[in-house]
Amino acid sequence: MMKRKQPDSQPATEALAALSARLGEIRRQCNADQAELARLEKTGVFSPSQSDARKIALAARELLNGAAASLLQPLANDATEQIQALRHNILVATAALEEGERLAARLQRDAAQERFTANADEIRKVFEDITDAVVALEHAQQRRDALLKQIKLPADMVPNGWPLLGRLGRSESSAYRMLQALATSGWFPIDKFQAEVERSRRAMS
Repeated sequence: MMKRKQPDSQPATEALAALSARLGEIRRQCNADQAELARLEKTGVFSPSQSDARKIALAARELLNGAAASLLQPLANDATEQIQALRHNILVATAALEEGERLAARLQRDAAQERFTANADEIRKVFEDITDAVVALEHAQQRRDALLKQIKLPADMVPNGWPLLGRLGRSESSAYRMLQALATSGWFPIDKFQAEVERSRRAMS
């Protein structure tokens, strides 16, 4: 088995892992805030006037500048204020998730490129083996055709061969389309592809 090259650093992969973990935390907190908001809103306690009154009370205490702090009862934890805070938190979390997911999509492609680079030699060898197999099958069919032509077998005695890939010399065949795609992508020499196609067409003529 070919030894894989391990890069010293994979920044996109590491960044994607960190981002995914943080997005998970934000999503869980956002879900919890949404559940709490739904619970509070069902109680019907939300009232802008209550919120304004609490703000006035807080401002009044600030004016006292702590002079009566020890004599006043703490202000009750106002549900209206909680609702407003939860709505704000949900909006912020939603914006962060949208932005983070856009970034994650880019990092996923960058991380895939890092994995490709780390395994480039092995990937190239796999595609070389595939193209060699397709070409070898075409050559075997050419030898079969030449042999059958030489010995002049009746049609009912001629084996059909392997029809799945078809012949490389026919542009509608799977063999042709596969090697054409690999040649276009740089995995197979384009001049070799063209030469093999012409060889197949000559053999079938």
